[in-house]
Amino acid sequence: MTQTKKILLIDIENIPSQIKKLEQNLEEYYKVIICYATSSANIAIDLLDFVCEAKNQNRLEIIKMQVKGKNAADFGLAFYAGKLMQEFKEIEEFVIFSKDKDLDNVINLLRDNNKLAMRIDEKNELKNEDENKIDKLNKIKNLNNIRIINLQTYCNKLKAMTKPSKLEALENDLKNFCKSKPNLAGQILQQLKDEKIIEVIQGKVKYNV
Repeated sequence: MTQTKKILLIDIENIPSQIKKLEQNLEEYYKVIICYATSSANIAIDLLDFVCEAKNQNRLEIIKMQVKGKNAADFGLAFYAGKLMQEFKEIEEFVIFSKDKDLDNVINLLRDNNKLAMRIDEKNELKNEDENKIDKLNKIKNLNNIRIINLQTYCNKLKAMTKPSKLEALENDLKNFCKSKPNLAGQILQQLKDEKIIEVIQGKVKYNV
């Protein structure tokens, strides 16, 4: 069972695509509640064993509202949010997955009772996914820029110094150059080789700068 003390409540009528993320959500959340009155969402055959196990562990509940209506699933989510807040005092956070802004009233009530709470819709999720992708790309770009700057700086240093003739001496000089960030020494050495700036033959170094 996941150790994160979070509850996820899903309006599956409202956002049927969430059924495809059921396995991912069950890994992240302490308990998942799905409410619907009518829904065309289908669970893939490959997930049936996983879903049955989660239901047997009381980590997943799929609730069909007896009376159909525009806001039937919303009433179900509101009821179960309050019920679970009383049953699981240790739960720290509630997340409601729905496009219905009226559920923000439930979010505010949960917050008034000292619980972290938020409503997410598909737009939020897509925005978060895009932000994560951009963040990763920026980190990669920044890392590459750092590597390029360090490589260029060290190449300039090589041009102005008596170059070590042996690999061991070059490695020691790199360690001294990167003494504030020792992990960079090996990276710069590999870059020197990859860029054909140096060639190492039987422990001796040939320079092309």
